[in-house]
This record gives sequence, C-alpha cells and structure tokens, in this order.
Amino acid sequence: MAASLAPLDNDCNLHLGMLRTVYRQLTGSRVDPPRYGGHWEEIGFQGTDPATELRGVGLLGLVQATYLTTTPELIPFARSALALARNPDQEFPFLVLSINVSRIALHALRDGLLNRLVVEEESAWTTVNTFYAAVLHHVVERWRREHLTITSSGYVLQEAEKTARSSPASLVRGFERSLASDFTVQSKQTAREQVERDSKEL
Repeated sequence: MAASLAPLDNDCNLHLGMLRTVYRQLTGSRVDPPRYGGHWEEIGFQGTDPATELRGVGLLGLVQATYLTTTPELIPFARSALALARNPDQEFPFLVLSINVSRIALHALRDGLLNRLVVEEESAWTTVNTFYAAVLHHVVERWRREHLTITSSGYVLQEAEKTARSSPASLVRGFERSLASDFTVQSKQTAREQVERDSKEL
C-alpha cells in the first residue's frame, strides 16, 4: 500500500487532523492537542513526536488508528483496550502496539494472504483495516485474559502474526462475533453519536 511509504506531513492538514482525531477520540478531549509534547504518551506513543514511531509503517499506521477510533462499532473496543494499556499491572504503549499490528496487516496483504477476503469485500482498504482491527483485538484480549505484562510483548506479537497469517478469515470472523457479544448496542450508538457530533464541529 502506498500509504505505508508516505511519512506524516506536518504541512498537511489531513494528516494532522487524523492525528488529533485519534487523540480526541481516545481521551474524550474536546480540544486539539499540541503537535509535540508528553500528552501523546497518554494514548500510547513513547515520545513527544508520534511521527518518530510511525516511520515503520508510514501513514498506514495513522490511517488505521483513525479507522479504529472513528468507526462506531470499534470505538468501545478501542477505549477498553486503552484502559487496559493504562492499567499499572498490565500497562503497555497502546499506539505502539497498534503500529506493530499495522505492520502485521501490511505484510499479510503484500504476501497475498488477504486476497480471498479482498475479493469477498471488494475492497482492499476495508479488508486490511478489518484484519488490522481483528489482530489488535486478538492481542489485547489475550493480554487481558492472561494478565500479561510488557515483558511478554515480543512473544505475543510473534504468536499473533503466526495466527493471523495462518488463518486470517477465521480471525476476522471471530473478531466480528466478539464485537457483537462483548459490547452493548448502547455503547456503539453512543460512539456513533459522538462521531457525528465531532464531524459537525470540524
């Protein structure tokens, strides 16, 4: 995907808008954050400049984080994942994890492992974004269930990539079932209303 080769452009309002949207959606802030600063660590970047950590997958990492935080059906999961990431007993850098999962999704797409799903969806973007969210969900729920800590991150990501590459369709189907059962209709409707409200304010 061409997006993986494009860096974050400080002169592009669209790029900066996505970055700020991710922050606002995850934190509930009504105010756009400054471009640089320690506040980015609140959502799981590891430094004061998110662009530094996006280099591995380029703009794709930001596009997929935006997808995660602006799709009403996914927002309750995204916020639940961030809450887990902030738990002192299990904390991990959430956006760094998201970027690593974008890399897994990108490699699966490039290697042709998502071709069948692309045909079914009739869209490479829909497929790779859904696959990304499914892999992220797989990692986060295992983290939650097994009470893992940051020391397990390397192993868990390796296992997630192996599982994702061996049975991508099964992973996506399982993710879709979990979304339907784990989060209430009300939480998704509330998220939908917030997205609509925020879009009117832009």
